[in-house]
Amino acid sequence: MIKWIIWAVSFVSLYVGVFWLQVYYLKGEKKERTKRFPTVSIIVPAWNEEAGLWKTIHSIVNLKYPKEKLEVIIVDHGSVDKTAEVANKLIQTYPEYNIRLIHKTRAKGHVKAHATNEGLKYANGELVACVDADSVVMEDSVRLMVDYFEEENVGAVISTIKVSQPKNIYEKIQHLEYIFATFTRSLMSKADTLHISQGALSIYKRNLLSKYGGFDEKNITEDLEIAMRLKYYGHRILLCKESVSYTRVPSTFMALWDQRVRWFRGFMYNAVKFRKMAFSKK
Repeated sequence: MIKWIIWAVSFVSLYVGVFWLQVYYLKGEKKERTKRFPTVSIIVPAWNEEAGLWKTIHSIVNLKYPKEKLEVIIVDHGSVDKTAEVANKLIQTYPEYNIRLIHKTRAKGHVKAHATNEGLKYANGELVACVDADSVVMEDSVRLMVDYFEEENVGAVISTIKVSQPKNIYEKIQHLEYIFATFTRSLMSKADTLHISQGALSIYKRNLLSKYGGFDEKNITEDLEIAMRLKYYGHRILLCKESVSYTRVPSTFMALWDQRVRWFRGFMYNAVKFRKMAFSKK
């Protein structure tokens, strides 16, 4: 009996392995660079981010993208540090860019979705990019990503995330984890099964965000939820592997533990919320 179980497991493992190898080496159509530059609203939700906000905005204004096609919306979500002061200095430093500061009062139970939705109220772009205030985007990241929206029924495009300057053991482990995550997400994108977006840099069609009611303000992993919702309604989510953004990661065991508990709770909540997607032919 054990022999047959081993044979069955080996066969299934081999079948799955060969399938994903085929997906990995599948050559997609060569993507032609479009000459169209859609307007992009970049929302940066910030809660006590005085330390990292300057680097984030500096990376945004150095994007290789027509500055008249960009607007940057910093949402100060009830910060008690100097986030607002830093934001105002950035506005003065880069007057040639359309940067604005929006204030959102932080109430009990508020999550990042409240700040992001506040930014959506002021967004005018055809596309909406969400960038965490502790992340840095590479200069060609947005330009590479917008090309993917020329494909049929694409609702969102995500970037490759890398860990910014990993130093201790916890950061280095996450550095390796993020490399593996990029590999798996690349496979999922090619197989059209990707259902994940992230805060470091993701771009969405603004009309779809408006149509489906923005980000879920009762959700602790709003980026996962909006991706699953777009997928639920039949929209594609793609990874632009060449587009790179860097983010800070937890540097202590307890900070990492708290993050992963939140991620797991969010995954379970959204898996139940979108349970009709399981085993659905659609």
